[in-house]
Amino acid sequence: MKIYHKKNFLEGAFLLGLGAANLIADFLRQDFTLKGGILCGVLFLLGGTLLARSLSKAASRRDRIEDMDERNQLVRLKSGSKAFAISQTLSFVLILGCVAAYAATRNRDFLGIIVGLGLAWGISAITDIFTFFYYESRN
Repeated sequence: MKIYHKKNFLEGAFLLGLGAANLIADFLRQDFTLKGGILCGVLFLLGGTLLARSLSKAASRRDRIEDMDERNQLVRLKSGSKAFAISQTLSFVLILGCVAAYAATRNRDFLGIIVGLGLAWGISAITDIFTFFYYESRN
């Protein structure tokens, strides 16, 4: 048995392990529900599929070609960039909403939410700046 695509193998093993851990936890708590069963089934199905594809030479070759395809890389790059911009904007809007809610109610719970969201937004802004300078210097 040879592993042809290590990334898929690791992802498949992780999903199978996660499904097994979820199943064991459900049985130990004696709280096995339909939702938990469906989740375990999906995790086992996805993990098994990835594991099987990583052990097949032809499927691994197709996966590598698909990963190296420039169109797929561009779509992945654009979707990641748009998701980052949306999450940054949403964080800022939530901060403004919490500031308005705090101003209206003077409830101190909003201050903690503002600090947490502000920290997340600040980290994303600093990361954006550093990655810009990094990629600007490399081109």
